[in-house]
Amino acid sequence: MFAASVAGAVLVSVTSVLTFVSFGVLGHQTVRIWCDNEAAVMAANDASSIKRLAYIARRVRFLQELVTRKIVVLLNIDGKQNPADALTKHIEPKATFRDYMARLYNATASLFRFSHTTSMAHPAENSD
Repeated sequence: MFAASVAGAVLVSVTSVLTFVSFGVLGHQTVRIWCDNEAAVMAANDASSIKRLAYIARRVRFLQELVTRKIVVLLNIDGKQNPADALTKHIEPKATFRDYMARLYNATASLFRFSHTTSMAHPAENSD
């Protein structure tokens, strides 16, 4: 819930700047926020679910207002499909990391091949 409300707050600032810089041409489209927290998506889209979330009511009301004004739409995404995980979580197999990066950059996974280096030392240090 915290990350979704912070993303919404940043989005309001960015769209305001974009609208100002483009003289009102850009920044009016609804922006999709993909969230792997199903409770956050339900709370933002349904006012009746706030009763059990009193401790984060201000954040929930903020997200609900953004959804009502059609500034954002919160959509649920499976945790294994969330491309933000490539930058925020430890991912063990390189193939999984390549898949995440391919989704993040909308490219094929073969673009993200990593070469294995034998030494991390600076080349000048190895010369005798």
